[in-house]
Amino acid sequence: MQLRTVELIVPVDEIGRRLASDPTVARRADLANATEWLSAGLGSGLAEFVVSNDAPIEHVTATILEWLRWPMSKRQEP
Repeated sequence: MQLRTVELIVPVDEIGRRLASDPTVARRADLANATEWLSAGLGSGLAEFVVSNDAPIEHVTATILEWLRWPMSKRQEP
């Protein structure tokens, strides 16, 4: 199967908001690393497709699946 790459982008303030619910030393280090990488322009430009990851997960997933041309199954109501 062919390998495809997708980059999910998120603003630094959103990364901080998401990591705030788990305020460990490791999470603070993750945020510092992400901020440093983004400031240096690292961590992007390697993917074939870039998606903003600030929308609901269903939208992000649908966007990626559409790009991949994978058929989407219809949700079944409970």
